[in-house]
Amino acid sequence: MASATSGILTRSTRSPSVAALAVGAALALAAPGAATVRLALDAEAGPDLRLVAVNDGDETARDVVPELVYQHRTVQGPAAALAPGARHEWHLPLPPPSGPGTFPVTVRVGWAGTKRGIPIVALFSTPGEPPSPVRATVDVAPLGRSGSVKLRLANPGPRAVAGRALLVLPAGLSTEPETIPAQLASGGETLVPFAVENHGLAPGPYPAYAVFEYAEDGAHRATVARADVEVVTRASAEWARRLTVGLAALALALGGLAIAWRAARRPGRS
Repeated sequence: MASATSGILTRSTRSPSVAALAVGAALALAAPGAATVRLALDAEAGPDLRLVAVNDGDETARDVVPELVYQHRTVQGPAAALAPGARHEWHLPLPPPSGPGTFPVTVRVGWAGTKRGIPIVALFSTPGEPPSPVRATVDVAPLGRSGSVKLRLANPGPRAVAGRALLVLPAGLSTEPETIPAQLASGGETLVPFAVENHGLAPGPYPAYAVFEYAEDGAHRATVARADVEVVTRASAEWARRLTVGLAALALALGGLAIAWRAARRPGRS
């Protein structure tokens, strides 16, 4: 059983002041006229991990190297060069898992002039294993020097589960602690908040994955949710925070006015 995922990684090869790695089908963070490397990635986990990269940019991507992390083991693929419009495919071996179940496979891809820090996460399942019933979604606020990512978990299954949640972030973003315990009652939901620090990433959208892992009936279970983290300038982050606070205050004020208006219209009041 395999699970596939994809993303677009973009980096300007000129104009260092705006150089960035980003995710998005139509994003190119570069100054006018600057050449860019734009890698579209697809990963599929089966007997091995199949990773495909296509350079949709107008600059050659040199020394493109994938690094796979799986079951506390690391496998690195051979370096490749991708001219504009070129495609390259890697098949990276997946060591046998420690037991039955579903396991996250993390790949980080970098090329000349970048860190090997942009992640892509797929799920690998041993034969006959059903997918996890736990559903995951991610809420992300604009990130300046710091911010938050909230993982929402819902368990429609008939049993309570307990496990640990973690974020897989690009190089330049970190969270402390790295993993957070989470418990879900049958039919229950929970919110797992992560505090994220930005260590100098340029403004732009970046890929992030939230992973929840737990054990059930002797098998390992995992579910993954993906989102884009929007890194903004400090001023933009402050503006977004003030806008959120202002809208919340406005909603409270309007709610109070509505209550007062209904009270004033009750029969018997003059």
